[in-house]
Formats: sequence, structure tokens, C-alpha cells
Amino acid sequence: PCFTLDGEAPPAAGSGPRAAFERLHGLARRIGLGDVCSAPQATALSAPWLAAWGRMQQWQDERAPQVVQTLRPPAAAAARERLAAFAAPREVHPLVAGLWGVHDGQQVSALARRRLGLSAEPNAEGTGREASPWDGLFGGYQIYQHVVCTMLLPLEVAVHITECLRDQLPALGGTTLLVFAVSSPHFNKFFFVDVCNGNVTVGNADLQNFLPASPPRCTALPTEEAREGAQVRLFGLSARPELNGQLGELGAFDDEKQRWQVVMRDGSGTHLLKQESLAPAGGADEAGDGLLRWFNEFCRRLEGGSYERRLLVPENPSSTGVSLFPAGGPDLS
Repeated sequence: PCFTLDGEAPPAAGSGPRAAFERLHGLARRIGLGDVCSAPQATALSAPWLAAWGRMQQWQDERAPQVVQTLRPPAAAAARERLAAFAAPREVHPLVAGLWGVHDGQQVSALARRRLGLSAEPNAEGTGREASPWDGLFGGYQIYQHVVCTMLLPLEVAVHITECLRDQLPALGGTTLLVFAVSSPHFNKFFFVDVCNGNVTVGNADLQNFLPASPPRCTALPTEEAREGAQVRLFGLSARPELNGQLGELGAFDDEKQRWQVVMRDGSGTHLLKQESLAPAGGADEAGDGLLRWFNEFCRRLEGGSYERRLLVPENPSSTGVSLFPAGGPDLS
């Protein structure tokens, strides 16, 4: 083999590790990693991230190949070392670093580099076209004069921007939050990932408020752990989606309705909920997969038709991108 796989590989059609390896080797070639597959020196690639990027690129290849052309090769060793130094003395979680191990973000345009205070684009062999303001991998929207289209940053650029923000905002100095994506053309929204535990948060331009963005881990509470006083996290509620991700404590079990009383931690009240909508409250930080879950949830919304490509600014005919105003599915109002 010319490369190795980090992490548990998704189930393969065949049996055994060789079948899984061959399937992911083919996937790596399809998403533009042929040079990595053919390199004489083995390179570690994250199996979960290969699968996630495969979903993203399949959708983009069919609808916006010009966006795929902005994706960079895997992050160089120097960029990975700079990330490790950024997090020191703590360690970067492999499921965070794995994002850039497949594609090192999008090619930043000359205009964006000037606005971000960057002197030069990080070195990368074989990089493609520069991303326009509407080529953001993670889509955008317009509300009145507020325009957002979010691009994935190269790893070195992400560390550089975060270090600059640390100098301006001392509150960031004691954290391991890294800016991994920013909105263009006005850079008025920042997406952060905690490089040690994988949790994703979103902040606006003044960075006064941070909103959690990682979807809850959707693993139902095991029966042996379902008892009064257990701490739980709500998920999968379609009738009350605003409760998803919220924390609560189990009260008594209603035998007649076959539901648990859940006392919300924020004091907002008590709800009767099925056990299948309750997950253990703890363990999310240790898993380190918050960024991966966030990325996969975005892919799910692309594949399910919630998001589609259309004009982000109706009066601008060149502003076609992924619109974050739902076009269908349960989020459509």
C-alpha cells in the first residue's frame, strides 16, 4: 500500500480489512488524491474524513465543479507542525487534523489575502483556481445588507488568523479554538473548532457571542443507563427541533405513555419524551468528532435537498452559491 488509514473505516461491501482499504483507496483517487496514493512514502489518511470528503465532492462535482477546483492538496508537514505548536502543550485531536489531511482548505484569492492581512498564499503544489467570494464550500445567504458565504481556510491561514485574533482578544488566548472557516466577502462570521475536543462554535465579527454548532451525538441512551437522575441530551425531535442538543435530567417514567419525564437543565420546564430521543449527556468532548459530525450534517443537508445552489444576492447574477435558506425537508418553513 502507498498510504495508510487512520481511524475506523466505514463498513465495506466486501469483508475484511483489505476490502475496506481497497474501497477507500479508490475513493481517495476519485476525490483527487492520486498523487498521495502513488507516493513512494506512505501517508496517513483519516478513513472517516475520506468518506466525508467523498460525500461533499460527489455533490459538488455534479453541481459546482468550479468549487472543487478551489480545493487544495493535503496539508504539508510544516502546516501540521504549526498546528501542533498552536495547541501545545495540549495535543491536537486526530479527528480535527484529519479535515486538512484530505484537502488543505480552499485557495484564497489575492483580494481575500489582502483583506485578511496575509502577505502570501501558503505553499502548495498543484493548487487550483482561486475561490471567488461565492465559491465558499459551506454556503451562504443574504439578509438585507448582511451577506455571508463561508470558505474553508488552508491550515496555515487558519492558524495565522487565529493568532492575530488572540492578540486582539485576550479571552481567546487561553483556549484552543481555531478559526477554520470565514465568510466572504466581508469576513463578518467566523467558525471555530476546538482543536483538542472537536467542538464547533460560530462567532460574529465582534466575537462577543459564540454559538455551539456541532450536532448532538445521536446515540440513544442505553436501557441500563435510563434511570431517574440520569443526565441526558435531547436529539432527533422533529416537532420541537429547538430542544435538540439541550441538556436535561430524567424524572419518573410514565408507564402509560411509555415516556420519560425530562427536566430541562435551563429551567424551561419538563417534557415527556421517548427514550429513543435521549442520548447520554457526557462523552461528547472526549470523542473529538464534533467537527466531523458538523461536516457530515452539512453533507446530509446537501444530499437531502435542504440546501441547493441559487443566487445568494438576487440582484447580483454572479453570486450563485449554496444557499443556507432551506429549499426543502423538515427545516423548510
